[in-house]
Amino acid sequence: MFDTAIFYDIENLIKGYHISSDELKEVSLREISGSIRNALKEVRPDGQIAIQRAYADWSNRRLNLLRNEVNQLGIDPIQVFAFNYDRTKNAADIQLAIDAIDLVHTKPGIQVFVIVSGDGGFATLAKKLHEHGRAVIGGAYSRATNRVFREVCDKFVALRDPEAEDEPPRMTAKTPPKPQGVMLPPPPKPLDAHFLDRMKLRLKPIGCRDVKAICDQANITFKWLLQDPESKLMLTEKGMALSVAKTVLCHAIKDFNELRLGYAKFSEALQCLCKGTSLCVRLNLGGLTLAERKPGTESLPDLDPRPAHSVEAYHSILGAGRLRVPPIGDLEAVVQFVAEHQATGQPLDHLIEDAAEAVGNTHDFESVKLAVMLCVQAGIFRRDTASNGDTACTKLTQFKSRDLILRRIFDECEKKLSTELNEISETTDVNILRLLVPVYSSMSASGT
Repeated sequence: MFDTAIFYDIENLIKGYHISSDELKEVSLREISGSIRNALKEVRPDGQIAIQRAYADWSNRRLNLLRNEVNQLGIDPIQVFAFNYDRTKNAADIQLAIDAIDLVHTKPGIQVFVIVSGDGGFATLAKKLHEHGRAVIGGAYSRATNRVFREVCDKFVALRDPEAEDEPPRMTAKTPPKPQGVMLPPPPKPLDAHFLDRMKLRLKPIGCRDVKAICDQANITFKWLLQDPESKLMLTEKGMALSVAKTVLCHAIKDFNELRLGYAKFSEALQCLCKGTSLCVRLNLGGLTLAERKPGTESLPDLDPRPAHSVEAYHSILGAGRLRVPPIGDLEAVVQFVAEHQATGQPLDHLIEDAAEAVGNTHDFESVKLAVMLCVQAGIFRRDTASNGDTACTKLTQFKSRDLILRRIFDECEKKLSTELNEISETTDVNILRLLVPVYSSMSASGT
């Protein structure tokens, strides 16, 4: 029975159009679709998917990779242009909600609605669908899901967040699911103590700080893994969990640190180390694994090493620390708004909408959202939890000017960078940081 419709909020899944090409490569609609389908098999074993739609500004060239997946998976891409900023919804949300309610009336056979988004605004849509007797399944990244939306869903699928490595997709529900109904593949097998003993005996660790030396030692390590019977079987079948791969590399390369290759995430550093070898970082429903290259299998692209002191590397470090920095023009516009805006117990989503309306539609909405979140993470606002579970923001009185706000953001970013770079005996290059957060020398952090 074809009774299910799936709606993908692409903007929410990629966390905004500001996403870098490297970050976008980690978002797999195939993996997300597989997680949703597995959940559906438990809810309605005899049900079939009748409609799949993905909402985004598909004219954005950054989405080319996802557009290919959309076509391969048979999902209908719905083009949405955001010509202005509504105070309560963005254009994609509005169109998705309209289409869902339209299906209730035009296709009564659709009994299950799957909303793949963590946006709290869809809680109202879910309630309306319940009024019409429809079941609602939600799906999103656990760390980016509105609590109210999660609670009103009949089932909720927690998707693997590309920013949280080695976290496999899992399903939660108000009542425990039946174990036999879960269709997810088993996780990669951990290595036993005998393997670890063989590794310590046969794989001599060396100290490497130079990029070439690190890559050479990684290549030697990969070759040994393919010679060892146990790890070879793992690499050629389901793949090796990244946590295990990191354990091996940390043994083979003393003081191994991803930042020496210019990346904050181990998965990205591994993509770099795999270049020119017979191994790759493979994507499957259980998450990312280290595996042998095979024709016809989906894997993440190889990456080139980059300087630890570069705009791209600093972006990566800050993003991993929840300090994702938007383009300078968007940041400056939002900071000016924040300096003039008085927020007292204002819901975070309303604060973002007010900022988007104030700066105008010449600024990308997702970049505006990112800039507001950066201000929140930097401590410009005090955060409280409202009765409905949402975040309420109150601006601290000391941040009355644009310069003071930028200085606070700069200091918080420098603090995070210094902590991470200290691990490889490096210090923050404030001149590079100023390319991300525009402050003048008279305002910059101490010692600059």
